[in-house]
Amino acid sequence: MDESADQALGPALLSLDYLYAILENRLATDPSLGIVQMTRTDDRIVLSLDSRGQFSPRTRTIAPDLKRAVQTLAGLLSQLQNQIVVLGRGASGAPDTALYSSNWQLSLWKALAVRNELKAAGYPGPLFVLGDSQGLEDRVEIEIRNRRWIGHVE
Repeated sequence: MDESADQALGPALLSLDYLYAILENRLATDPSLGIVQMTRTDDRIVLSLDSRGQFSPRTRTIAPDLKRAVQTLAGLLSQLQNQIVVLGRGASGAPDTALYSSNWQLSLWKALAVRNELKAAGYPGPLFVLGDSQGLEDRVEIEIRNRRWIGHVE
């Protein structure tokens, strides 16, 4: 893609190296982000939120600690043009089948709960939501990808 076409798409994507350094500092200094772990791959930054005890499957709500962390992240993420993906990972055990027909459904619900909280906290951009029933860890991940959205996905 030539430079003029990229400029027509809007503000530039932030470098993942630069963004990682900013987030690393914020995670170290903001107590509301104490439940967030961060990792980096070639094409994304992954903010991993341990969801053990952070979700109420019956009421489909998230606990106050997770809510505070997601609200803080919404403020940080709303300044980015990068793609944001919310990925729910199911618990290692079987879900309550009276509430969820599969671990995938529970995983997707967790991702949707975090997505809804990001939106309620003011995140203005599109968010892609996925559920992963194969995950052995009970967590939700927010991925900041090194690409922008083309079109509108909601």
